[in-house]
This record gives sequence, structure tokens and C-alpha cells, in this order.
Amino acid sequence: MFFSDFQPNRIMFNIFNINIYWYGFFIFLASLVAFLIYYFLLKKRKKDSSFIANSFLIVFISGFLGTRLGYIFLNLNYYFNNPLEIFSFSYGGMAILFGITLSFITYYLFCLKNKYDFWNLLNFFAIPLCVAQIIGRWGNYFNMELYGVETKLPWGILIEGSYHHPLFLYEILANIFILILISFFYKKTNEPDLKKGFYKITNVKDFKKSIKKYPFFINGGIFFIYLNLYLFFRFFIEFLKPDYKYFNLTSLQYVILIMMIVFNLLFFKHIKNEK
Repeated sequence: MFFSDFQPNRIMFNIFNINIYWYGFFIFLASLVAFLIYYFLLKKRKKDSSFIANSFLIVFISGFLGTRLGYIFLNLNYYFNNPLEIFSFSYGGMAILFGITLSFITYYLFCLKNKYDFWNLLNFFAIPLCVAQIIGRWGNYFNMELYGVETKLPWGILIEGSYHHPLFLYEILANIFILILISFFYKKTNEPDLKKGFYKITNVKDFKKSIKKYPFFINGGIFFIYLNLYLFFRFFIEFLKPDYKYFNLTSLQYVILIMMIVFNLLFFKHIKNEK
């Protein structure tokens, strides 16, 4: 297969003796598309442009720092011996789970300070984040990273003379499935035209009265579905990694379990308080 045997060039092009990498291009594209989707979704809900820009910038910066710091944490021995590599992104090196965690915390603090409804607004990040992951993971392909153990399956990718599971592709497919699902729920719970909405309500008063019966969706439920499904798929994808395992689990799988427990406790505590 072409996909299996093709060996991509990490360098997209060179300008003034500066290499522009495919990885960086896909990260940039993913961030841009995520912002445009986030802006569009919130504008339809009549949110102020300054709020949209400021909230996205805070999440983007904290997410970027979190992904990098998380990757360094997972590879402490390497970066302890190669400290200058901390600032090098040409070979990738980002752990999205840590980025999501730090973004979650900073966005909560941002909403708390400005008295915004954090859990409701969290829903608007689900679709942009999922789309960004689908786009950004192609950078892993061009970097020839995020691959699994050897396989004889026809879609295995060639890495150093042997074929391996394309874990980045598995994650892309998982995220496409999640995107379709959360887009359906988002459309049903955030349709501006109330006559077409989930509750078939004809006026704002009845809409507000009815929607209170369904606190799950309006209080972060869409983000809840996204994050739990992503963590679920990522947990099982990790079994195909060639990484060293502690009691049959990779270090990232332990991070996933902790994230699921903490986030779900926070979420259901909030839902309980809303009833």
C-alpha cells in the first residue's frame, strides 16, 4: 500500500535557510481552524468578540505550555541529559492530555474571575478541540511518530525497516467518530432557532423552563462526552505502544485514569449542585 510504504519528508519547504516542518504547519492549521470554529459557535450565541478572543488565547497558551511540559515530564531522563532539546519542536514532543488539563484549570480561573458560566461555556470547546486533534495528528505522520508495535496488518506504516500500527491514524478515526456524535448533541441543544431545537419550544421563556430539566447537556455535558470518549479510546490505543509498562500499563494510561476520575467527580458534583 502507498500509505504503508511512503516515507514522508518532515520538511515542508525551506525559506532563507530556515526549515518549515509539516508538524509545525499542521499544529498551526489545527489552531487556526479551532479558533474559527470556536469564534463561529460563540458568535451565534451572541458572545462578545473580546471575550471569544481572550478566552481562546488563554486556553491556547496554557494548552501549548501544558502539552510541552507534559511531554518533558514523561521523558525526564532524556531532557535531563539534553536540556537544550526542551526548546526544540522539530521532532514533535507534545502530550495533549496535559494540555487539556492545564487549559481546563486556566479556563476555569478565567471564568471564575470574570463571573462566566464555566461549565456551559466548556461545551463550546468540545468541537474545536476535537477538530484540532484530527488535523494536528497528521503532523505525527510526517514526523513518523506516535506509532505502535510491529504488525502484519495491511495498513501498517514502515518505520526503520518494519511495519507498525499507525496509532496517530487510530486516534484520528476515533476523533472523527467523537466529532460526529458531539456535533449531533451540540446541534440539538444549541440550535438558535428554537422551533428546530431539541425541546421543540416556541418561545424563550418556555425554552429556559424546559432546558432546566436537562442539566447534563447545558452544564458541560457535550464536553463530558467528548473527553470521556477520547480518554476511553486513547486508553486502549496505548496498549499498542511499544513503551515501557508498569504493571501492564504505560505511564500515560495512569494519567488517563487519573484524569477520568478527577474530571468525572468534578462534573457530577456540579450536576448534583445544579439540580
